[in-house]
Amino acid sequence: MFNKVFYNGQLLEGSKQLFTIKNRGFKYGDALFETIRMFEGKLPFLKWHFQRLFKGMNYLNYRIPNSFSIKSIEQKINALSHTVPQNQNQRIRLTIFRNDGGLYTPKEHTFSYIIEHSPLQNSNFQLNSKGIRLGHFPEKIILSHPLSNLKSTNSLPYILAAIYKERTSFDDLLLLNQRGNIVETISSNIFFIKKNTIITPTLSQGCVEGIMRSFLLENLSNLDFEVVERNISLNEILNFEAGFISNAIKGIQWIKSYKDIEYINFDYIPIIRLLNNFIKKDYDN
Repeated sequence: MFNKVFYNGQLLEGSKQLFTIKNRGFKYGDALFETIRMFEGKLPFLKWHFQRLFKGMNYLNYRIPNSFSIKSIEQKINALSHTVPQNQNQRIRLTIFRNDGGLYTPKEHTFSYIIEHSPLQNSNFQLNSKGIRLGHFPEKIILSHPLSNLKSTNSLPYILAAIYKERTSFDDLLLLNQRGNIVETISSNIFFIKKNTIITPTLSQGCVEGIMRSFLLENLSNLDFEVVERNISLNEILNFEAGFISNAIKGIQWIKSYKDIEYINFDYIPIIRLLNNFIKKDYDN
């Protein structure tokens, strides 16, 4: 973690106390966040982050002033990143939370925000050399509801699954909803492959509306894949040939196995190239 943060547009020391015990993000989880990857000073996926953020803010009835725009936040992210000019590959976290006041019923709907940053090593996405070994979390822990699509600070299902994973030999776990359908993994959306079709759970199953998921759904057809969003039962995992997970920081990571089921050696290079070509296109513009 670097030493500076932006708090409500003001550049401050990261060690400075920013809020009190009355903070609604702390008391009620009344907060949203975006984890944004910067590549050599560029933010090519920022559009998708703000689409999701504004969707969540509107759903939660935050009052959004005209001054809170993608352009203004991009300027502040860039100013923050340049406090460490020697490393422009960074993980940016933008957190917004409703301002103090009220119990479950807020007294107002204005909000505050914090922008943090920390270093990353690579200037593009790197495909994992070792495949992900998947298991599944035994509890049906994700709720099929629009709230589950938001990137909120209410992360208890993912925390419980991550703690459980530490007691297993798996790299990641599938998470199921109350119907027993596959939703996502601990920190990623999931895609399965059968022949030339890529299949991912629908948002109605309760997955986070991932930035990389949105980008891939818009662009995988350029690689001549048929892309299908549908419900996926855990039993169906036997029928798929391959799979990968996706998130905004790692891009995609290929899956080696689910429990004792081994997947084929699928060629993921065109997909990772699609992502990195998009980054390069942003550089060139």
